[in-house]
Parts: sequence; C-alpha cells; structure tokens
Amino acid sequence: MQFRTWCAPLAVACLAGHADAQTRFATEVTEYVQGGGGGIFATGNILGGPRGGGLNTGSLDVLSLGTGGSVTLGFDVIITDGPGADFSVFENPFLSGVSSFAEVAAVEVSSNGTDFARFPVRYAGPDLSVPGSGPVVIGSYSGLSGSVPVLANVDTNALDPFDPVEAGGEAYDLAALAEHPDVVSGAVVLDAIEHVRIVDLISGATTDDDGVVIWDQGDPLSGSDFDAVAVINHTGNTSANQPLIDLYLDELDVLHFVIGDPNGFFDLNFATWHASFNLVPMPITIFFGGGFQITDFSPTEVHFQSAGPITGTGIQAALAVSIEDLGGEFSGDQVIIQG
Repeated sequence: MQFRTWCAPLAVACLAGHADAQTRFATEVTEYVQGGGGGIFATGNILGGPRGGGLNTGSLDVLSLGTGGSVTLGFDVIITDGPGADFSVFENPFLSGVSSFAEVAAVEVSSNGTDFARFPVRYAGPDLSVPGSGPVVIGSYSGLSGSVPVLANVDTNALDPFDPVEAGGEAYDLAALAEHPDVVSGAVVLDAIEHVRIVDLISGATTDDDGVVIWDQGDPLSGSDFDAVAVINHTGNTSANQPLIDLYLDELDVLHFVIGDPNGFFDLNFATWHASFNLVPMPITIFFGGGFQITDFSPTEVHFQSAGPITGTGIQAALAVSIEDLGGEFSGDQVIIQG
C-alpha cells in the first residue's frame, strides 16, 4: 500500500493546491513556562510543520518543556470538532525494539485562552520504579502525547502531516471532551478552539484519571520535547459532506470502528483507504474480513466492533484509519489500544 502524499515543500509542482498548508500548523507561542533540567529551549522550533526523525530516531527540531513545563500555542485557523481526529501533536519519541522511548505530556484546549479542558488520560504501562519492569510501549499511554514516533517531515518527505495514519504522533478528537465540565458550562467551545496547551508530566509524580501513577523515561534532568501541532479539522475545511471515520473504545473496552459518508456509503473512495498499526500499513481486510463483526449498517454508514473487550488481549498499540470520498474530502482517526 502506498501512502497518500500531501504535496510537501519539496514537491514544488503541487504546492499551489496546498497554499494554506503551513497555516494549519501552530503559528504563535502565546505562553511558555520552562520547566527544570536541560534541553532545547527554542520556541520557534514548535511552530510550523513536523520534522520527524522516523521510527528509530528522535528529532532535534523541538522545543523542550523541561520537567513540569508547558507551552500554549495559537493558530491562524480555528480548530473545530469535525469527523474523526481534529488535530495531531508531535513530540520526538522513538522505538528501540518494541519499547518506545517516551517522555509524555498532557494536552489541553481552549477557545478563550483562559479556560482549558484537558483530554482524559490513561496509563497502562509498567511501574518503572520496579527494577526490570517494562517495556513501555506505544499503547502504554492514552490521551498523552509523546509515545508515537513522528514520520512526517515537511523538509524531507511527502508524508501527509494531517493524516494520522502516516504522520505519526498522537491524534485528538475534540468529541472526547464533550462531557468535560468546562465544555458543558460553555467556557470551552469545541467548534471554536483557538489554543492548544501541552503540559509536561513528571514521571512517577503524576497520576492518570484512574489514579494510576504515570511513568515514562523522563527524570528530574529532562522533560518532553515537542516538534509541532497540525490542525486536521478547522472552520475553513469542515463540511456536512465529509466522510465519517470514528475509532473508539467503549466503557467495556470493546473496540468500535464506524465508517460512512453523508452522501452514501459508496461515495467513499476506497482507493484512498489507509490504515496503520503502530505506523505499519495494514490492509482493509482487518475490518471487513478480520476479527470484527458488523453490528449496524445503513445506506450511509457501517458500524464494526471487536468480538469482545480488548482488555486482557495483550495488544497495546496505535491504530489509525483514513479515507477520502469521491469529492476529495478527507477524514481520519486514531485510537490507542491498551489490551
């Protein structure tokens, strides 16, 4: 399977069709709180597109938050809650065998620059205070950024930084915040997000939403290092005709996959189908002929779910899918599986 290209800067002939591409990355650092320890403290490094180092190498085009530090970013576009993932965050993790060298951070959004809603987080990795424990893998972290390597590099390759399947990093769906108190109160408006804040978490000193201690490879001498934030859905490109893509785990840890199109299921262009498992391309048959069953269907969408809960399967990974419709409109999504 070939990755879809987005007309990277090196592909000069197709730049005209993506004249707005750079404006879909963060364009302003509105606040930077430097944490402890060393690093690369150049705020300009987090602006513009990702410059990933690949599966096995961390990028140096980063802004280090330092332990407990944070950065708040502004954009030229307004992020909105569209189908699937709405934006992606790129740190600089890398793989060593199956282990992910991860230094993680929480991700928050705001529509007024004052009130921020934090995405739910869940840690399913080992207790690194115990000698010999591990490994930490990509699926150890849900809702946190810093464990999925970054493949997209706007200087050196044509991988689409707006496609969660091929870009790497962590993709975020604003719908996950629908029940957050600040969203319910109206302080944070999911169709009008103007700021993204990234907050470094100190390994062993922070808990997830279930009270589990979060561990990563960070220590008092280092913190997470961020490369870029890419906007997938914004007020200038979302429409009622976009394909529907939704990957999620329910309260019983059953994996669901919904795919469709408002103009009819067969308005989807399956020649543009992409899927990846830990950034390795995978065929469409994993859903249409694999371990999934159809639970609902209509003229516009099909709903698949796993045969049972993911819990206890031992599968921990990032699963992503994307597709265009026959009109060229795009949607993609990512889920972190913590079996």
